[in-house]
Amino acid sequence: MLTFYALVHTISFALRLQEFSFVAFAQAVVLQRTDVDSLNNELTS
Repeated sequence: MLTFYALVHTISFALRLQEFSFVAFAQAVVLQRTDVDSLNNELTS
């Protein structure tokens, strides 16, 4: 029973870690995209 609880806890922790890394990756992509947009605006203006 204890090993089952540990397994569930590890899986939930891994999913939470994966979700956090995905959010960080999405934020980085959005930041990169806005940086490119601002650079394009500076070049065109």
